[in-house]
Amino acid sequence: MHVEIISSREEFTRLRADWDAVYAADPEAEYYLSWTWLSNWLASPRIRWLILAAKSDAGADRYVAFFPLRMRTRMNKDGSVFREFATAGSRIADYTGYICLPEHASEVTSAFARQLKAMSWSRLVLDSVGLSESRLNLFLSLFPKRDFDIVAQRAVNSDGVDNSICPRVTLPDSFDRYLDEQLGPSTRQKVRRFLRKLEEPDGRFRITHATDETLERDLGILGDLWRDKWGPRKGHRTGPIIRVLQKVLRFCHREGALFMPVLWDGETPLGALGILLDEQKRAMLFLVSGLDTSRNNPAPGVLLHAYAIRHAIRNGYVTYDFLRGNEPYKYMFGPQERRLANLEIRRRSAKSEIPVLRERPERRVPLWQETHASVLPGLGQLPLTGFALPPREGPVVDALGLEPRRSP
Repeated sequence: MHVEIISSREEFTRLRADWDAVYAADPEAEYYLSWTWLSNWLASPRIRWLILAAKSDAGADRYVAFFPLRMRTRMNKDGSVFREFATAGSRIADYTGYICLPEHASEVTSAFARQLKAMSWSRLVLDSVGLSESRLNLFLSLFPKRDFDIVAQRAVNSDGVDNSICPRVTLPDSFDRYLDEQLGPSTRQKVRRFLRKLEEPDGRFRITHATDETLERDLGILGDLWRDKWGPRKGHRTGPIIRVLQKVLRFCHREGALFMPVLWDGETPLGALGILLDEQKRAMLFLVSGLDTSRNNPAPGVLLHAYAIRHAIRNGYVTYDFLRGNEPYKYMFGPQERRLANLEIRRRSAKSEIPVLRERPERRVPLWQETHASVLPGLGQLPLTGFALPPREGPVVDALGLEPRRSP
């Protein structure tokens, strides 16, 4: 397996056809590793990045795997600096890792590990990695204990939400089957009762979808409802957070990758959801909401999610993903849990610190201060429990026997 390093926008653009083909073929690929999403993320001038691109041999015409990475320069407490590599979107994206043609998975995994070991870095941060156990364990096994420490990180925030857990609903072929087989009796009754309100003759309750003409209005609604709920808690961060959210959703809408239902009581908006659409994988990924939580008949969050799931089933989607965070409300809708790995691989040798002594360490910038449109994926945890910035840490239990550190 031959690995090349891609580091320019022009080279990345030329990879589009191969990237799309690999993404479509890899059952482990997620939207945050799609060419579309990464093309926006890589455009930020704040980010130093590279991509490991693998071919079966140096003369092959097509690439079979891609591993996008971010580079940072950090400073220790003693003033020394070191280079850190991280999975693209680290701390931000709900899923990170690499993609490959499945028939080359073992070869690619080994080749990427070998290439990384030959590069200059002190820490390799693997945040929210969605790789299968077989891929992940093979990758980690190639970093021997004599040279590297592999440290499992925590992902439990101050509200007790575990961001290494992604609840996601596997959708059947009909909404009735979904109601009957995947919801409990109480939730099933509530969903049916709330959805019937959309069919009442007076037309009091209705749901609209964001269009080119209504997008700015609907983004304003979501932002205002989010501010009403979380503004007192977020203080001066509220405005920047909302602006970044709106940039994310504008980008997704421009790419045809946004479903944004808005619930109305007459002319009063009660709630809005921002949901990403992955057409290749037929998945809908719930990103963020703004809800009037003073209303309960119908409860805007329950009605909007039920409506979105019905829409997903009717339009042939196979997954409704609540993304990171095990907030209780998500379990009303019959999801299964997917666990993510959150690790740091630390090189024991200090030689990797020498080449970066002349570099200027990056200043840590609070996430809410970022201005680029791709900086806030991973907000599925927001709507009912509050805004918690995606953490740098998270637990993993894998076949290598790594045990997570428990929250206090």
